Amino acid sequence: MNEIQRFDFNGAAVRVVKDDQGEPMFCLADVCKVLDIANARDCKNRLNQKGVATADTPTAGGIQPMTYISEQNLYKVVFQSRKPEAEAFTDWVTGEVLPSIRRSGGYMAARPDDTPELIMARALRIADETIKRQEAKLAEKNREIEEKTEQLELAAPKVAFVKTFATSTTGNILVRDFAKQISRSLGLSGFGQKHMFDWLKDNGYMNLNRYPSQRAEEMKLLEFSQGFHVHNDGSTGLHHCSRITPKGQVYFYEKIKTQYETEGRWW
Repeated sequence: MNEIQRFDFNGAAVRVVKDDQGEPMFCLADVCKVLDIANARDCKNRLNQKGVATADTPTAGGIQPMTYISEQNLYKVVFQSRKPEAEAFTDWVTGEVLPSIRRSGGYMAARPDDTPELIMARALRIADETIKRQEAKLAEKNREIEEKTEQLELAAPKVAFVKTFATSTTGNILVRDFAKQISRSLGLSGFGQKHMFDWLKDNGYMNLNRYPSQRAEEMKLLEFSQGFHVHNDGSTGLHHCSRITPKGQVYFYEKIKTQYETEGRWW
């Protein structure tokens, strides 16, 4: 909450404070008094509690916590009033107070005994607060942009890899082809098919016979196929092959990339 401001409506004080987002909050007790609503507590219970807050407020009895309500809740209170001045009060808030607060960051109602110097001093203070508030908002936007830029930079290698393989029409790929792509993407000199097979076996995704482990199959990272192979002499033999799925390509890429960045090695 910011500094409390006192406004005057037909001789009645209405205290206003801005919340952390710079939106005005109106003192419920003051509003109820202007609108001739006897029980402020009952009135508060009928409001949207998200728009209700407490602020320490100077009073005749010292600093006391007072209830403040949002603009939306203010109109709900006005609707509960049967006093003829309710419409004039609404016009005053919407036509004078709110435009002044949102245009300049504060309320510049002149008092009868104000001198030009005092008016100028208040105007300069309000302008300074407005500039600081705008600078804070700009700084926050810049931080958000920097964070998003950093996230995009970190994600770029993965995006490039996924674009090259996981979104291609090739689907499952051989281990040797995946090893080539890993080597190019991460700059792993000397990383080849044998290293990829060894890594898969060492990390429990493949057994010694190069079959997918149960874990790898359940996670849908590797798929196994087998068929007949015709040799040069015309004879045939049974062969098997493990391929890496699109999901496995992304999964293994992230694993190897993280291991390489944290340990400085991929084996």
